[in-house]
Amino acid sequence: MIRPIQIAFVPAIVAALSATACRAVERGRAAEQASVYIKVEAIGSDGKPCVRTGSGVCVAPDGLVVTNQHVIRLANTIRVVFHAATADEYESAAEVIGVHPDRDLALLQCRAERAAAWIPLGSTRDLQLTDGVRCAGFPLGGWMADGNRNPSVSISVGSVASLRKNADGRLCWIDVGAPVAGGNSGSAVLDEASQLIGILTQRYESFGRATPVEYVKELLGAAALDVRFDPAVAPEDGGPVDVVVKPQGPVSDLLHGLVWIPDQDQRPIRLKPAGNTLIAKLRAPPRQDGQPQLPIVVQATTPDGLGWERVVGLNRLERPPVAIRGIIDSITLQRLKANGWRWDADAPDQFCNLYVNGLLVKQTDAVRNQYRFLTETAFDCQAGDSVRIVVFDKDLSRHDLAGEICFTAEPGLTVTRPTAGELQDCEITLRAVPLRPVSLE
Repeated sequence: MIRPIQIAFVPAIVAALSATACRAVERGRAAEQASVYIKVEAIGSDGKPCVRTGSGVCVAPDGLVVTNQHVIRLANTIRVVFHAATADEYESAAEVIGVHPDRDLALLQCRAERAAAWIPLGSTRDLQLTDGVRCAGFPLGGWMADGNRNPSVSISVGSVASLRKNADGRLCWIDVGAPVAGGNSGSAVLDEASQLIGILTQRYESFGRATPVEYVKELLGAAALDVRFDPAVAPEDGGPVDVVVKPQGPVSDLLHGLVWIPDQDQRPIRLKPAGNTLIAKLRAPPRQDGQPQLPIVVQATTPDGLGWERVVGLNRLERPPVAIRGIIDSITLQRLKANGWRWDADAPDQFCNLYVNGLLVKQTDAVRNQYRFLTETAFDCQAGDSVRIVVFDKDLSRHDLAGEICFTAEPGLTVTRPTAGELQDCEITLRAVPLRPVSLE
């Protein structure tokens, strides 16, 4: 006689599966509520007004949004849509309050009607290949909308396909095996705990490429924390240095924090409140040969519980070298070429070459009238360097010098006037590249 088998553990299995499903729904809801649809009225590559869209993610309850810089480039107006295509939808004007110096990231401050849903920042420290991820954004923008409505957020599921590091061993890209499309620029990449681990920046045929969240933390820290040292230059043989941290930008008050020197045996030192400021006394070690700056890590917490982190260089020399990333947003040529031949709207020029201090950094494709023919071309230099940018306009058989732009590199400099030649105007920005110690533990 065959006796029936009692499966007593079935309810436990059902309960476990139900709990897993509930967690998945919660993660999807968090990504949906914190993702924002960005609408930009800007100047296109042809010099004419255009409208484009992108994605972003809210990272603080007061409407602080992270997206890609190329989404809001040359923007006249920026509108951010919260809870797009839902009953809670509303739009807010936004302004750019921060741009990462060498990564394609921008920080927007929105005038939110109410406390916004936001995603906490995670870490890529323990990220592994094949780990599950979710990408939340608005692929194809308005093409996915119903009539005149804004589109609904799309969440694609995938996994980590590659963790790409630079020569210093720092993670610089996360390749994500998940469906992405145009309009996904600025989308949030979330881990299985629904924490932000990256911002989608580029797309390829079979995968997307995201900027790791550590660069987002750099952008937020620089916008929120003003860090000063007294003395401004640390003693040669080491000694005490006062650290003063003040809120700025999106942060109005600080509650407490920590400061420490990475890769040192010293324990973190508590930052103590003094009015609207946090202060601490740090002991700098003796200067090592070839060390112009000592990286100092500052972490601070606001009364609402949000944490902010910034790495700041404590000078070991009176004038330490400062690494600068220059971004050439645009160079516009005059209609009259150097040799007197006039451009025709129906006859695009063949090529233009751009050199920075003798190094070829850009070669354009055929374009019409050469308006804004260079977009987001980057070069590296140091503060105090003499920079000479030369533009050659290439005819069918020879190169002609179209003009040059000369200046001395300094952090925060914006160059808008060419130096000589047939160049009409330009837009070149220079920003200091933050220090990046190998370890922040």
